[in-house]
Order: sequence, then C-alpha cells, then structure tokens
Amino acid sequence: MPSFKRAAVAADGGVAKAHRKGALKGPYAQVSKGLAASDLPQIAKDLLADMAVLSLEVVKDSRDKYQSQVVQMAEEALLAVEKAMEARIEESCKLMAKDAKLKEDFDGQSIAKGTAIRTKHSEVVRKKQELAEVARSSRAARIAAQDAGVKIFSVEAELIANAQERERLVGLRAGLEGPFEDGTVEKLVQKLTDLGISDSMMVALPTVLGKEAAQRGAFDTMVLTSVQGELDGRIDAADEFIQNAAPATARAADALNLAEAALKEAREKHVASAAPLPQGSCRGAGAEQGGR
Repeated sequence: MPSFKRAAVAADGGVAKAHRKGALKGPYAQVSKGLAASDLPQIAKDLLADMAVLSLEVVKDSRDKYQSQVVQMAEEALLAVEKAMEARIEESCKLMAKDAKLKEDFDGQSIAKGTAIRTKHSEVVRKKQELAEVARSSRAARIAAQDAGVKIFSVEAELIANAQERERLVGLRAGLEGPFEDGTVEKLVQKLTDLGISDSMMVALPTVLGKEAAQRGAFDTMVLTSVQGELDGRIDAADEFIQNAAPATARAADALNLAEAALKEAREKHVASAAPLPQGSCRGAGAEQGGR
C-alpha cells in the first residue's frame, strides 16, 4: 500500500490539489476533462480524475498494480466517452442528412407548387380573356338580333300601312268615277284634301264632279285628270313598296336567323368558358401552400 500512501500525501498538497483548483495543464487537463464527460457519478469522476493524474505521473513500467488498474479504469471511461461522442456525432450526421433530404424534398415541392401556381394563374388569365371575348361576341350578337327583329317589325308595319293606304287610294280613285249621291262629293273632296292634294284643284273639283261627264269642258277634264294622276302616282308608289317589301323582309329574316345562331353559339361558349377550374387551381394551390 505504499503507493496509495504516497498518492494520498501528494493529494494533500500536490497535483490532486492543483486538479481540484482546475489548474491542470497539458494532457492531464485533457484526461480530467474527458473523465468529467463520462457517465460516472460526480464523486467517482472526481476521485478517478485525481487518482488517474497521480498514476499517470508514474512511468508505466514503474507503476504498481493499483496504479495500473486506475489508469485502465480511466482508459475504459475515456473509451466509453469516445464511443458516446462518436454515437452522438453519427446521430447528428444522420439528422443533418435527414434534414438535408427534407429540405431538398420541400424545395422540390415548392418549385413544383410554384410552377403549378403559375400554370393555373395563366389558365385563369386565359379563361378571363375567353370570357371577356365571349361576352363581347354575345353582346354584339344580341344587338344584331334586336336590330334584325326591329327591322322585320318595321318593314312589316310599313307593308301593312302601305297596303291599307293603297286600298284607300284605290277606293278614292274609283270614287271619282261616280255615281254621286247627296253628300258624297263633299266627303270625297274632304278625303282628297286630307291627302294634301293641291288646294286649287280641290276648289274646282266639287264643280267638276257635279257635272255629267258629257257636260265637262277641257278645264274640268284637266282638273279631274290631275287628281286622278296624283292618286295613280301614290298607288304606284304603294305598289312599288309592297313589291320591294318581300325581299327586304327576307333579308331581315336572314339577318335575324344569323344573329340568333351567333347568339346561341356565344351563350354555349359562355357556359363552357365559365366552367369551374379543376381542383388545385391558382386560388386553391395558393391557399394550400399558405396552409403549409
């Protein structure tokens, strides 16, 4: 036991005392630091550190059995610390590799999601442009259909008015031939006056119509012929409008059919263009990414 006695004496005022004060330097300090990192109880760490420093100061070949055991225990403790550190380093490396893989995957997903968002945004912009174009086409077709309908109505209304006017003119033309009963001449002249025929002729016409045909002179014949010619001209104008009304009505009907077909096509395109975007649209993709 002399070696442990010497160790105790040395521990009272030597290296052990310096160790406790934290003044060790060089390899002794590294040994003490390594033992402090071991899993041993604190009192065992302090005792083993003191004994190991004292034993390590003795040359290996000069150490006794107990000093060699102390060095061996210190070595085993340091090996355990080394293995624990290596295990922690390996675990840290695994965690870093896992984090790097997760980051790589996340970056890839972010890039893919960004590409999807840009694609969906382009699709949304394209659909908006399509809807705007369809809306313009629909509005133009609707206006064209309304104009064609108004045109048909106008032509048909004028056709009816001209047919009625022609019938009235033909009746007045025939009325000039007589016979005339009481009050008939006055009514006829009033109707002709309402047509806007020359006042000078209307002044002379009652006298002309009051005479028998054989008693009428050149002036009477001229007045009657002038009124008849005025009525004939208006009847011819009505006939011309009636004859031209059919092609005009047909053209308006064709224009209406074309406008209605264009309006129907525009409505179908509007319904197709207004269909909802597929799952994962720009707004949905952005919300999903924001949720993450």
